[in-house]
Amino acid sequence: MSLRRHSVAIAALTLALAAPAPLAAGVPAVTESRGEGAGASGAEADTRRPEAGTTAGALAAALGLRSLQETDSRSTAAWGWPLVGRPEVVNAYDPPAQRWLAGHRGIDLRGVEGEPVLAVDAGVVSFSGEIAGVGIVSVSHASGLRSTYQPVEDRVGRGTRVARGQRLGLLGPGARGHCPPHACLHLGARRGDTYVDPTPLLQDLELSLLPVEDG
Repeated sequence: MSLRRHSVAIAALTLALAAPAPLAAGVPAVTESRGEGAGASGAEADTRRPEAGTTAGALAAALGLRSLQETDSRSTAAWGWPLVGRPEVVNAYDPPAQRWLAGHRGIDLRGVEGEPVLAVDAGVVSFSGEIAGVGIVSVSHASGLRSTYQPVEDRVGRGTRVARGQRLGLLGPGARGHCPPHACLHLGARRGDTYVDPTPLLQDLELSLLPVEDG
């Protein structure tokens, strides 16, 4: 990514985050969004700013620093990153020995409260709501996999068709995530009822074309 493109992207992000809008009030333990109206289509750009305590300038600076790690090279990664750039993995996938035991059925990515949460691949939002006070979005993909994101605020509605990299919502506060008090995004992956490690799906494997040797 060139310096000019990076500067334009950060300037646009700062302007987008500067427009104030209130966050939704508290909701019941399990609440699902149905995706009605233009705001739920996911087609229009969101202009809401993060919660109080995180300035638009600070958020733009943090995302800009992370986006410097992006490249324009071709990749065979099945999934794109659900946060801008290449976020740090702070907690790895650690499944339990038995399905009924406690474990970590996903990975946690370091983030900034209020930053956009992005779809890892094209699909349809199969769940958008809250469970036990935590905002969750699940997307079903044509591959048969389902990706899950939490905590997510200002979510798109259930039934919304999303493209790879499209905004699903905003990253919620650290107190509602897996890394309190710091903000992080928990990303899960399932095939049917089986949890799988999302890490290999995110690995950026560069395409290397080797020259053909004579003889």
